[in-house]
Amino acid sequence: MNCEYGLFIIWSNARKKEKEIIDDVKNRFELKNIFEIEWTKEFFSKNLTRFYGQNLPKNSSKEKHCGNGKFLLLIVNDNNPIYGYRSTSKGKKYLNVNMFDSKTMYRSWTGQHMVHGTNDINEFKHDLMLLLGLNIDDYSKKYSNSEEYIQIKDDIIGFNGWRSLEQVFYVLNETIPYVVLRNFHELPEKHEVGIHSDIDILCSNRDDARKILNAKSAMKSKKRTRYSINVDNNYVYMDLRYIGDNYYDKKWEMNIINDRIVNKCFYIPNDYNYKYSLLYHALVQKGRIAQDYLDKFNMFFNTTEIETLKKHLYDFMKENDYNFVDPVDYSVGFNYRITKTRMKVSKRIITFFSRIYYKIKRCIKNEK
Repeated sequence: MNCEYGLFIIWSNARKKEKEIIDDVKNRFELKNIFEIEWTKEFFSKNLTRFYGQNLPKNSSKEKHCGNGKFLLLIVNDNNPIYGYRSTSKGKKYLNVNMFDSKTMYRSWTGQHMVHGTNDINEFKHDLMLLLGLNIDDYSKKYSNSEEYIQIKDDIIGFNGWRSLEQVFYVLNETIPYVVLRNFHELPEKHEVGIHSDIDILCSNRDDARKILNAKSAMKSKKRTRYSINVDNNYVYMDLRYIGDNYYDKKWEMNIINDRIVNKCFYIPNDYNYKYSLLYHALVQKGRIAQDYLDKFNMFFNTTEIETLKKHLYDFMKENDYNFVDPVDYSVGFNYRITKTRMKVSKRIITFFSRIYYKIKRCIKNEK
Protein backbone atom coordinates (compact mmCIF):
# COMPACT_ATOMS: atom_id res chain seq x y z
CA MET A 1 0.00 0.00 0.00
CA ASN A 2 1.30 3.42 -0.95
CA CYS A 3 0.91 5.45 2.25
CA GLU A 4 2.28 8.90 3.03
CA TYR A 5 2.87 10.95 6.17
CA GLY A 6 1.28 14.35 6.64
CA LEU A 7 0.57 16.75 9.48
CA PHE A 8 -1.91 19.37 10.58
CA ILE A 9 -1.40 22.21 13.05
CA ILE A 10 -4.37 23.58 14.96
CA TRP A 11 -3.12 26.97 16.12
CA SER A 12 -4.31 28.16 19.54
CA ASN A 13 -7.08 30.43 18.20
CA ALA A 14 -8.57 27.46 16.32
CA ARG A 15 -8.63 25.06 19.26
CA LYS A 16 -12.28 25.83 19.92
CA LYS A 17 -12.87 23.50 16.96
CA GLU A 18 -10.20 20.92 17.83
CA LYS A 19 -12.65 18.12 18.69
CA GLU A 20 -14.47 18.43 15.35
CA ILE A 21 -11.17 18.57 13.45
CA ILE A 22 -9.65 15.59 15.28
CA ASP A 23 -12.81 13.51 14.76
CA ASP A 24 -12.77 14.29 11.03
CA VAL A 25 -9.03 13.56 10.76
CA LYS A 26 -9.62 10.13 12.32
CA ASN A 27 -12.30 9.40 9.70
CA ARG A 28 -10.10 10.43 6.77
CA PHE A 29 -6.59 9.39 7.86
CA GLU A 30 -4.71 7.17 10.27
CA LEU A 31 -3.97 9.45 13.23
CA LYS A 32 -0.53 8.55 14.60
CA ASN A 33 0.06 11.11 17.36
CA ILE A 34 -1.28 14.33 18.83
CA PHE A 35 1.29 16.74 20.26
CA GLU A 36 0.44 19.80 22.33
CA ILE A 37 3.33 22.19 21.74
CA GLU A 38 4.13 25.31 23.70
CA TRP A 39 6.59 27.85 22.31
CA THR A 40 8.05 30.59 24.49
CA LYS A 41 5.53 33.44 24.10
CA GLU A 42 8.25 36.09 24.06
CA PHE A 43 9.85 34.40 21.04
CA PHE A 44 6.72 33.07 19.36
CA SER A 45 7.12 35.42 16.37
CA LYS A 46 10.72 34.28 15.83
CA ASN A 47 9.61 30.65 15.81
CA LEU A 48 6.78 31.50 13.42
CA THR A 49 9.22 33.30 11.11
CA ARG A 50 11.54 30.29 10.96
CA PHE A 51 8.67 27.85 10.49
CA TYR A 52 6.95 29.68 7.62
CA GLY A 53 10.10 31.22 6.13
CA GLN A 54 8.47 34.65 6.19
CA ASN A 55 9.40 37.81 8.06
CA LEU A 56 6.79 37.85 10.81
CA PRO A 57 7.66 40.42 13.49
CA LYS A 58 6.21 40.40 16.98
CA ASN A 59 2.45 40.95 17.01
CA SER A 60 2.20 40.46 13.25
CA SER A 61 -1.27 40.02 11.79
CA LYS A 62 -0.53 36.31 11.31
CA GLU A 63 0.47 35.85 14.95
CA LYS A 64 -2.67 37.68 16.13
CA HIS A 65 -4.79 35.66 13.71
CA CYS A 66 -3.37 32.25 14.67
CA GLY A 67 -2.73 32.98 18.36
CA ASN A 68 0.48 32.47 20.31
CA GLY A 69 -0.69 29.96 22.90
CA LYS A 70 -0.36 26.18 23.01
CA PHE A 71 -1.18 24.55 19.69
CA LEU A 72 -1.85 21.01 18.52
CA LEU A 73 0.24 19.04 16.05
CA LEU A 74 -1.50 16.07 14.44
CA ILE A 75 0.69 13.50 12.66
CA VAL A 76 -1.27 11.38 10.20
CA ASN A 77 -0.76 8.63 7.67
CA ASP A 78 -2.65 8.95 4.42
CA ASN A 79 -3.16 5.35 3.35
CA ASN A 80 -4.44 6.32 -0.09
CA PRO A 81 -2.72 9.55 -1.18
CA ILE A 82 -4.13 11.11 -4.34
CA TYR A 83 -2.14 13.76 -6.18
CA GLY A 84 -3.55 16.48 -8.41
CA TYR A 85 -3.48 20.23 -9.04
CA ARG A 86 -4.97 22.79 -6.70
CA SER A 87 -4.82 26.59 -6.60
CA THR A 88 -2.79 27.80 -3.62
CA SER A 89 -1.55 31.17 -2.34
CA LYS A 90 1.63 30.46 -4.36
CA GLY A 91 -0.16 29.54 -7.57
CA LYS A 92 -1.28 26.21 -8.99
CA LYS A 93 0.54 23.32 -7.33
CA TYR A 94 0.70 19.54 -7.79
CA LEU A 95 -0.01 18.17 -4.31
CA ASN A 96 -1.78 15.63 -2.11
CA VAL A 97 -5.40 16.64 -2.62
CA ASN A 98 -6.57 14.62 0.40
CA MET A 99 -4.45 16.73 2.72
CA PHE A 100 -5.06 20.01 0.92
CA ASP A 101 -8.84 19.64 0.70
CA SER A 102 -9.04 18.64 4.37
CA LYS A 103 -6.96 21.67 5.40
CA THR A 104 -9.18 23.93 3.30
CA MET A 105 -12.29 22.57 5.01
CA TYR A 106 -10.82 22.96 8.51
CA ARG A 107 -9.92 26.55 7.69
CA SER A 108 -13.52 27.20 6.66
CA TRP A 109 -14.54 26.04 10.15
CA THR A 110 -12.00 28.17 12.01
CA GLY A 111 -10.79 31.10 9.91
CA GLN A 112 -8.19 31.55 7.20
CA HIS A 113 -4.73 30.17 8.13
CA MET A 114 -5.75 29.09 11.65
CA VAL A 115 -5.07 25.51 10.55
CA HIS A 116 -1.85 24.53 8.79
CA GLY A 117 -1.44 21.36 6.73
CA THR A 118 1.32 19.85 4.62
CA ASN A 119 0.82 19.48 0.86
CA ASP A 120 3.39 16.78 0.14
CA ILE A 121 6.05 14.59 1.74
CA ASN A 122 8.81 17.20 1.36
CA GLU A 123 6.80 19.80 3.25
CA PHE A 124 6.09 17.16 5.91
CA LYS A 125 9.82 16.45 6.32
CA HIS A 126 10.52 20.18 6.64
CA ASP A 127 7.78 20.78 9.22
CA LEU A 128 8.48 17.63 11.23
CA MET A 129 12.15 18.53 11.55
CA LEU A 130 11.51 22.09 12.70
CA LEU A 131 8.71 21.19 15.11
CA LEU A 132 10.07 17.97 16.65
CA GLY A 133 13.74 18.02 15.60
CA LEU A 134 13.43 14.58 14.01
CA ASN A 135 13.53 13.05 10.55
CA ILE A 136 10.89 10.47 9.59
CA ASP A 137 12.95 7.42 10.61
CA ASP A 138 13.81 8.82 14.04
CA TYR A 139 10.25 10.02 14.60
CA SER A 140 8.94 6.52 13.81
CA LYS A 141 11.41 4.93 16.23
CA LYS A 142 10.73 7.39 19.04
CA TYR A 143 6.96 7.60 18.86
CA SER A 144 5.85 4.33 17.20
CA ASN A 145 4.61 2.86 20.50
CA SER A 146 3.95 6.09 22.38
CA GLU A 147 0.68 7.41 23.71
CA GLU A 148 -1.52 9.38 21.35
CA TYR A 149 -1.27 12.68 23.26
CA ILE A 150 2.18 14.11 24.03
CA GLN A 151 3.01 17.48 25.57
CA ILE A 152 6.13 19.37 24.47
CA LYS A 153 7.43 22.69 25.77
CA ASP A 154 10.22 23.74 23.44
CA ASP A 155 11.04 26.18 20.66
CA ILE A 156 12.02 25.28 17.11
CA ILE A 157 15.23 23.29 16.87
CA GLY A 158 18.35 25.49 16.77
CA PHE A 159 16.64 28.35 18.61
CA ASN A 160 19.48 28.62 21.14
CA GLY A 161 22.21 27.48 18.77
CA TRP A 162 23.36 24.04 17.64
CA ARG A 163 24.98 21.22 19.57
CA SER A 164 27.24 20.28 16.69
CA LEU A 165 27.77 20.60 12.97
CA GLU A 166 26.26 17.11 12.62
CA GLN A 167 23.00 18.50 14.02
CA VAL A 168 23.14 21.41 11.55
CA PHE A 169 23.42 19.02 8.59
CA TYR A 170 20.77 16.70 10.10
CA VAL A 171 18.31 19.60 9.97
CA LEU A 172 19.38 20.92 6.55
CA ASN A 173 19.02 17.45 5.02
CA GLU A 174 15.27 17.48 5.70
CA THR A 175 14.45 21.13 5.14
CA ILE A 176 16.19 22.58 2.06
CA PRO A 177 18.13 21.38 -1.01
CA TYR A 178 21.83 22.27 -0.56
CA VAL A 179 25.42 21.15 -1.08
CA VAL A 180 28.71 21.91 0.66
CA LEU A 181 30.70 23.12 -2.33
CA ARG A 182 34.30 22.37 -1.25
CA ASN A 183 36.74 21.88 1.64
CA PHE A 184 34.40 19.26 3.06
CA HIS A 185 36.76 16.31 3.47
CA GLU A 186 37.22 16.71 7.24
CA LEU A 187 33.64 17.79 7.96
CA PRO A 188 31.76 17.44 10.21
CA GLU A 189 34.31 16.04 12.67
CA LYS A 190 36.79 18.86 12.15
CA HIS A 191 35.88 22.43 11.39
CA GLU A 192 37.26 25.81 12.29
CA VAL A 193 35.42 28.22 14.55
CA GLY A 194 35.58 32.00 14.75
CA ILE A 195 36.18 34.63 12.13
CA HIS A 196 38.42 32.44 9.93
CA SER A 197 35.98 29.55 9.71
CA ASP A 198 34.34 29.26 6.34
CA ILE A 199 31.87 26.66 5.02
CA ASP A 200 30.73 27.25 1.44
CA ILE A 201 27.08 26.27 0.94
CA LEU A 202 25.05 26.40 -2.25
CA CYS A 203 21.31 26.21 -1.50
CA SER A 204 18.02 26.63 -3.33
CA ASN A 205 17.02 29.77 -1.40
CA ARG A 206 19.27 31.90 0.81
CA ASP A 207 16.51 33.44 2.95
CA ASP A 208 15.00 30.03 3.69
CA ALA A 209 18.42 28.64 4.63
CA ARG A 210 19.19 31.67 6.80
CA LYS A 211 15.96 31.26 8.77
CA ILE A 212 16.32 27.49 9.14
CA LEU A 213 19.92 27.88 10.35
CA ASN A 214 18.95 30.75 12.67
CA ALA A 215 21.93 32.50 11.07
CA LYS A 216 22.97 36.11 11.52
CA SER A 217 24.45 38.27 8.80
CA ALA A 218 28.17 38.83 9.35
CA MET A 219 28.31 41.77 6.95
CA LYS A 220 26.41 45.05 6.71
CA SER A 221 25.99 44.95 2.94
CA LYS A 222 23.09 42.98 1.48
CA LYS A 223 25.42 42.17 -1.41
CA ARG A 224 27.41 39.89 0.90
CA THR A 225 26.35 36.35 1.72
CA ARG A 226 28.45 35.66 4.80
CA TYR A 227 26.54 34.48 7.86
CA SER A 228 27.39 33.11 11.29
CA ILE A 229 25.74 30.36 13.31
CA ASN A 230 26.27 29.35 16.92
CA VAL A 231 27.68 25.82 17.13
CA ASP A 232 28.51 24.55 20.63
CA ASN A 233 28.85 28.16 21.86
CA ASN A 234 31.30 29.03 19.08
CA TYR A 235 30.61 30.98 15.92
CA VAL A 236 30.99 29.15 12.63
CA TYR A 237 30.80 31.22 9.45
CA MET A 238 29.04 30.15 6.29
CA ASP A 239 28.87 31.66 2.82
CA LEU A 240 25.31 30.99 1.67
CA ARG A 241 25.36 30.90 -2.11
CA TYR A 242 21.98 30.44 -3.76
CA ILE A 243 20.39 29.68 -7.10
CA GLY A 244 20.28 32.89 -9.14
CA ASP A 245 23.14 34.72 -7.37
CA ASN A 246 25.52 34.32 -10.34
CA TYR A 247 28.08 32.51 -8.24
CA TYR A 248 27.87 30.05 -11.11
CA ASP A 249 25.58 30.08 -14.13
CA LYS A 250 22.03 29.59 -12.81
CA LYS A 251 21.52 26.42 -14.86
CA TRP A 252 24.75 25.00 -13.47
CA GLU A 253 23.76 25.88 -9.90
CA MET A 254 20.51 23.97 -10.38
CA ASN A 255 22.35 20.98 -11.82
CA ILE A 256 24.85 20.97 -8.95
CA ILE A 257 21.99 20.66 -6.46
CA ASN A 258 19.89 18.26 -8.53
CA ASP A 259 22.86 15.91 -9.09
CA ARG A 260 24.22 16.09 -5.54
CA ILE A 261 25.43 13.02 -3.65
CA VAL A 262 25.64 12.08 0.03
CA ASN A 263 28.99 12.39 1.76
CA LYS A 264 28.88 11.07 5.33
CA CYS A 265 26.01 13.09 6.86
CA PHE A 266 25.71 15.91 4.33
CA TYR A 267 25.40 16.62 0.60
CA ILE A 268 28.19 17.54 -1.81
CA PRO A 269 28.44 17.96 -5.62
CA ASN A 270 28.98 14.81 -7.64
CA ASP A 271 32.54 14.24 -8.87
CA TYR A 272 31.91 15.85 -12.27
CA ASN A 273 30.45 19.07 -10.89
CA TYR A 274 32.91 19.16 -8.01
CA LYS A 275 36.08 19.18 -10.11
CA TYR A 276 34.80 21.76 -12.62
CA SER A 277 33.23 24.03 -10.01
CA LEU A 278 36.57 23.98 -8.18
CA LEU A 279 38.38 24.79 -11.44
CA TYR A 280 35.96 27.65 -12.15
CA HIS A 281 36.39 28.95 -8.58
CA ALA A 282 40.18 28.93 -8.88
CA LEU A 283 40.48 30.45 -12.37
CA VAL A 284 37.56 32.90 -12.38
CA GLN A 285 36.88 33.88 -8.78
CA LYS A 286 40.35 33.84 -7.23
CA GLY A 287 43.30 36.13 -7.88
CA ARG A 288 45.78 33.27 -7.72
CA ILE A 289 45.64 29.49 -7.54
CA ALA A 290 46.75 28.03 -4.22
CA GLN A 291 49.07 25.02 -4.17
CA ASP A 292 46.46 22.68 -2.67
CA TYR A 293 44.17 23.49 -5.61
CA LEU A 294 46.98 22.79 -8.08
CA ASP A 295 47.52 19.42 -6.40
CA LYS A 296 43.83 18.60 -6.88
CA PHE A 297 43.89 19.71 -10.52
CA ASN A 298 46.92 17.53 -11.16
CA MET A 299 44.87 14.61 -9.83
CA PHE A 300 41.71 15.57 -11.79
CA PHE A 301 43.23 16.69 -15.11
CA ASN A 302 46.80 15.35 -15.01
CA THR A 303 48.23 18.86 -15.36
CA THR A 304 48.95 22.05 -13.45
CA GLU A 305 49.66 24.08 -16.59
CA ILE A 306 47.35 27.10 -16.53
CA GLU A 307 46.65 27.27 -20.27
CA THR A 308 45.67 23.62 -20.34
CA LEU A 309 43.43 24.08 -17.29
CA LYS A 310 41.79 27.05 -18.99
CA LYS A 311 41.05 24.90 -22.04
CA HIS A 312 39.45 22.25 -19.82
CA LEU A 313 37.20 24.92 -18.32
CA TYR A 314 36.28 26.48 -21.68
CA ASP A 315 35.41 23.07 -23.14
CA PHE A 316 33.27 22.24 -20.11
CA MET A 317 31.38 25.55 -20.25
CA LYS A 318 30.73 25.23 -23.99
CA GLU A 319 29.67 21.58 -23.78
CA ASN A 320 27.07 22.38 -21.09
CA ASP A 321 26.00 25.74 -22.52
CA TYR A 322 26.99 27.57 -19.31
CA ASN A 323 27.95 31.24 -19.21
CA PHE A 324 30.58 33.08 -17.20
CA VAL A 325 28.59 35.29 -14.82
CA ASP A 326 29.54 38.22 -12.59
CA PRO A 327 28.50 37.27 -9.01
CA VAL A 328 26.04 39.36 -7.01
CA ASP A 329 28.34 39.11 -4.00
CA TYR A 330 30.87 41.95 -4.33
CA SER A 331 33.51 40.00 -2.43
CA VAL A 332 33.72 37.33 -5.15
CA GLY A 333 36.21 37.97 -7.92
CA PHE A 334 35.53 37.87 -11.66
CA ASN A 335 38.68 37.39 -13.71
CA TYR A 336 38.07 39.11 -17.05
CA ARG A 337 41.27 37.58 -18.44
CA ILE A 338 39.49 34.25 -18.27
CA THR A 339 35.89 35.31 -18.89
CA LYS A 340 36.68 37.98 -21.53
CA THR A 341 33.99 40.05 -19.79
CA ARG A 342 34.58 42.78 -17.24
CA MET A 343 32.74 42.93 -13.95
CA LYS A 344 30.14 45.65 -13.39
CA VAL A 345 31.58 49.17 -13.00
CA SER A 346 30.00 49.66 -9.57
CA LYS A 347 31.50 46.38 -8.40
CA ARG A 348 34.96 47.32 -9.75
CA ILE A 349 34.88 50.58 -7.79
CA ILE A 350 33.76 48.92 -4.55
CA THR A 351 36.29 46.11 -4.95
CA PHE A 352 39.11 48.62 -5.60
CA PHE A 353 38.41 50.68 -2.49
CA SER A 354 37.77 47.57 -0.37
CA ARG A 355 41.23 46.28 -1.21
CA ILE A 356 42.79 49.61 -0.24
CA TYR A 357 40.80 49.64 3.01
CA TYR A 358 41.91 46.15 4.02
CA LYS A 359 45.53 46.83 3.06
CA ILE A 360 45.55 49.90 5.33
CA LYS A 361 43.86 47.91 8.08
CA ARG A 362 46.51 45.17 7.85
CA CYS A 363 49.32 47.75 7.92
CA ILE A 364 47.91 49.39 11.05
CA LYS A 365 47.55 46.00 12.71
CA ASN A 366 51.15 45.00 11.82
CA GLU A 367 52.49 48.27 13.22
CA LYS A 368 50.81 47.58 16.52
